[in-house]
Amino acid sequence: MSNVQQSRVYGIDFEGEEENRRAMPDLESFARQQKALGDPSRLRIIRILKEQSLCVCEIMAVLELPQYAVSRHLGILRQAGLVQGWREGTWMHYRLAEKLPEAWLEALDALCKVWDIDKQLQRDMKRFEKQCQAGCA
Repeated sequence: MSNVQQSRVYGIDFEGEEENRRAMPDLESFARQQKALGDPSRLRIIRILKEQSLCVCEIMAVLELPQYAVSRHLGILRQAGLVQGWREGTWMHYRLAEKLPEAWLEALDALCKVWDIDKQLQRDMKRFEKQCQAGCA
C-alpha cells in the first residue's frame, strides 16, 4: 500500500508529501533505536555503558554473559546508533554514541532510575562497582 493509499485509509490527507517522506528516516531511526532497546540484555548493556565506556570482556564480566551474546547485542545497539565501538589493540571498547541528542541522554537518565529498581540490574551494578574498584578501564 502506498503512502497516499495509507493516508486515505487513516483518513489523513497529506499536503506536501515530499516533506513527510524526508521526515521518515528520523522516525525510522527512532523506531530502530526503540526496537534495539526491546531486549533485557541490551537494556543491561546500555545501563552499564551509561556509567562509562567498557571493553567487551568487562561487559561480559558484569553481565555474566558469553562473548558471542554480548557481541551480538552490541552489534544491534551499534546499528541502531545507540553505541559506538573502537579498537585498542585486540580489545573492542564501547560507549554510548557521542551523536546521541541531549534529549536521548536525558531520557536515558530517567529510564535508568526506573531500570535500577530491577533486581537483575541491581546485581549488574554491584558487579560493575566491584569491577571498577578492581581496576575498570
